[in-house]
Amino acid sequence: MRLLFNATNLRSEGGVILMQNLLESFLAHAPDLQIRLYLNPELHERVNGMLAEHQTENQEEAARVEIIPFRPRGALKRFAWEQISLPRLIRKHQIDILFSFGNTGPLFPGCRQILYLQQAIPYSNYTPPGHALLRLRWMGFKALYGFLIGLTQLGSQKIVVPTGWLVRPLRRSIAGLKPAHAYSVTLPGSPGGMREKRDARRFTDSELALLEQLEKWRASEEKILFYPCYLAPYKNIPFLLEASHLLAQQETPPFRLILTFNDSSREYFPCRAQVMEALANCAARERIILSGSLCRDMIAELYRLSDILVFPSLVETLGLPLLEAMSHGIAVVATQNDQPNATQAAFTREICGNAALYAPPQDAAQFAAHLHTLLTNPQLAFDLGQEGLKHIQSLSWQAHIQAILRP
Repeated sequence: MRLLFNATNLRSEGGVILMQNLLESFLAHAPDLQIRLYLNPELHERVNGMLAEHQTENQEEAARVEIIPFRPRGALKRFAWEQISLPRLIRKHQIDILFSFGNTGPLFPGCRQILYLQQAIPYSNYTPPGHALLRLRWMGFKALYGFLIGLTQLGSQKIVVPTGWLVRPLRRSIAGLKPAHAYSVTLPGSPGGMREKRDARRFTDSELALLEQLEKWRASEEKILFYPCYLAPYKNIPFLLEASHLLAQQETPPFRLILTFNDSSREYFPCRAQVMEALANCAARERIILSGSLCRDMIAELYRLSDILVFPSLVETLGLPLLEAMSHGIAVVATQNDQPNATQAAFTREICGNAALYAPPQDAAQFAAHLHTLLTNPQLAFDLGQEGLKHIQSLSWQAHIQAILRP
């Protein structure tokens, strides 16, 4: 069976990690697949490296993947390539399944198409705070991306989503033209891509300095809170800073909060000024470390050394750090909206179950209270981490791949 893996739209770090795991799982659990992979040229070396490592273990399996680095420049060229050129490639190479991994694909692919959806923003009612022009840009982004995803839904026989809150707004966006059974809700297994043996030569000088400082904080029994995030408004960073401000005013063990952005980080829609203002006004400012972007080995070290993953994000399809934290046995505090048909912070309980403490997305005081509880009750934090390990072990990549490929 021939599968064309379209990841030309792929850019986010979480998406790249998920794609690598999916590729390895296809190789391991779908032995009859031959995979033709189109992806961003910037990712070519990285994915080739992953396959090279895989090839040392099983040369025959790795040879089943052909990588074509390709990314049409400009939105109109990308649209034309997906709608016109991609169906021609499918006919030329006699493809059986098109796996559209970058959220968009052709309306008439010429074969069975599976859409693996990662972009939840068009289906959330979240709008970033700010001036009217920013809000207008946001609404335009949602409308355009929603239109493209709608086309891909109509051209797909199956739409795969990790969390079920998306199904209702997805179907509504195309007037229910796809039956409910076309949507498959399935969580992936434990995320990989984090070496058991880290190579310090991969670290930058700033990462090595941070690692040394983390070890010192751990030795002095300071608690480490961790939020892997970037400068996007829906990551809800000002909310977390408000909760940290409230937490710092209570009697707790000393803590440090590590955030993976800094002044030079890329901004996804303007939110830098709001975040930096919240940071300047935070009573816990001296406890907050802006690490900037970190390599995967350094992220693994942070999971190893952290006590709590904080996850206040409002809009996610999956929320990969939640799976990563549970696979490391770390307690989680997250926002969760339990209102019927919620589209903000509606995903975390589906992913973590009983392995996290949850607060409403507008209640920074409750979020801070949960952090205080875990900081002052290490046994509860340990028990939550163990519950997370148990939960992640119940998830299976084999079952995930079977759910994706099942007719």
